[in-house]
Amino acid sequence: MNIHLLGASSTSGIAFEKLIKLSGKKYKIFSYSSRDLKMNYLDLKNFRGEKLLENESPSILVSFAPIWHLSSFLKKELKNNPSTFKNLKGFVICSSSSSVTKKFSSNIFDNELSFKISNSENYILEYLDSLDKKCIIIQPTMIYGSIDKLKDKNISKITKLIKFLPFILLPNKSGLRQPIHINQLARVVLHFTEEIASKNKSFSKYNLKKLLLGGDEEISYEKMIKRIISNLKKKNNLNFCMVFTLPNRIFLFLLSPLILFSPKIFSAIQRINTNLSGFEKASTITKEKIQNFPIEPFL
Repeated sequence: MNIHLLGASSTSGIAFEKLIKLSGKKYKIFSYSSRDLKMNYLDLKNFRGEKLLENESPSILVSFAPIWHLSSFLKKELKNNPSTFKNLKGFVICSSSSSVTKKFSSNIFDNELSFKISNSENYILEYLDSLDKKCIIIQPTMIYGSIDKLKDKNISKITKLIKFLPFILLPNKSGLRQPIHINQLARVVLHFTEEIASKNKSFSKYNLKKLLLGGDEEISYEKMIKRIISNLKKKNNLNFCMVFTLPNRIFLFLLSPLILFSPKIFSAIQRINTNLSGFEKASTITKEKIQNFPIEPFL
């Protein structure tokens, strides 16, 4: 069985490929990226008929690429060269929970992002259904973890801020989060890849579905920040940083001037109060041991 891996140079893509090699599974991986010259070149934004999926063996397409680029690519190929996908048994696609969590944001940028992701997901499911191909779209929340000197775009940004500031202000009733490590995400993706490869009938309940996915622990934003601080102190990467909490209304009032300068940042601050949890837990899918935040390698 071949695996065609799109977005292979992302942190999650690298973690997935490493997991395949460590597991000893007999998959042949074809890795594609528009950034890493060591991989097969593929630019989904400007696809011009580069060689792709030409091997005659049965294959599965796994994607960590931006889903709107994947959607655009599929639209062009299905119209111009539908035979490209004849040997594909199915698709395991990584999207984002932002299609749901930012849907009702007060910020226009977040609204547009949610709409773009959701439209792309729906288009892919609709067309793969017409092709009679198996597909699951995984919507992970708050991905974190570092690999090969690459860092995530979530927790790593918070960590940089913690290292820079002597104290952090938070609301005293912060919302819940469910951060998922890149290795957890990779294991979930491998699980569904193997189900497609093995013709497992249990996959049918996930087929042509979206799956909101998080880590194994639901944790308040305040606790999450405190654990990051504790982790940094253990590694001697932080000298001092205190967390202070304020009543939610006072917290938002003090930061409200940000609306004038950066509505996007203020919208992100508002979400600190929101519960972004209750998603499917990684260990529920993989049947592995529950892992609490943070999982190493963290930074």
